[in-house]
Amino acid sequence: MAAKTIATNESIIRRKTLKERAERLFEFLKNQEEPIYKSDLGKIGFDNMSAAKWIDLLLFLQVEFQSQKLDVQQAGRYTTIKLKQKEVKQT
Repeated sequence: MAAKTIATNESIIRRKTLKERAERLFEFLKNQEEPIYKSDLGKIGFDNMSAAKWIDLLLFLQVEFQSQKLDVQQAGRYTTIKLKQKEVKQT
């Protein structure tokens, strides 16, 4: 997905893609040794509203993918996706 641009009188501002935002968020969190406040995400460009939405999204994905796996396959120019149950290891 290409980044969108916003034209202003003085310059053109390039908006970050969702992937770029996610990468920046994870990189920031990996470098933290202690828990941080949501407002600390402002240091990397997240306002309170978008920080809250990203936290909700990450928590949802974390819960969903504990028991399921997203299977993505490329077939020519088409991509298919499917949710699969993770295999439970028997001891």
